[in-house]
Amino acid sequence: MLLNTLLGQKTTQRPFTSRLLASPALGHNVTHEAALLGLANSIFVDDEVWTDAIDWSPRDSAKQGVDLDALGRLQSLLVQFRTAARGAGTTTVYFSHMRVPRDGYSSEEQRIRLVGDYIHTKHGPTLHIHFLSE
Repeated sequence: MLLNTLLGQKTTQRPFTSRLLASPALGHNVTHEAALLGLANSIFVDDEVWTDAIDWSPRDSAKQGVDLDALGRLQSLLVQFRTAARGAGTTTVYFSHMRVPRDGYSSEEQRIRLVGDYIHTKHGPTLHIHFLSE
């Protein structure tokens, strides 16, 4: 069902609901950017993931010695999610993502583990991307 929903295909199953429904803030709404990559429905990225894996400024580029930008980092994360979601057929997708950390010490990509949960909110069917809790 998740794959069909994200790719805009019709499904006869009811959307999955979760306790995340009560969450007042799901993070950053990246629905528009995701639609440009062929992902359907509302998509939110958790604030912690945003800060760690997406947010980037010219100052970060100078400090890290790598020329990146937030949009490119977001697109990379969404493409990685889309790749993991293909064939998953579930309401939860676990995936890894390689990103350059903003620590000021390394320009080498490091792996982080993320989760995409398909939930139902006031926005309708929604994907919420967040860190995998250890």
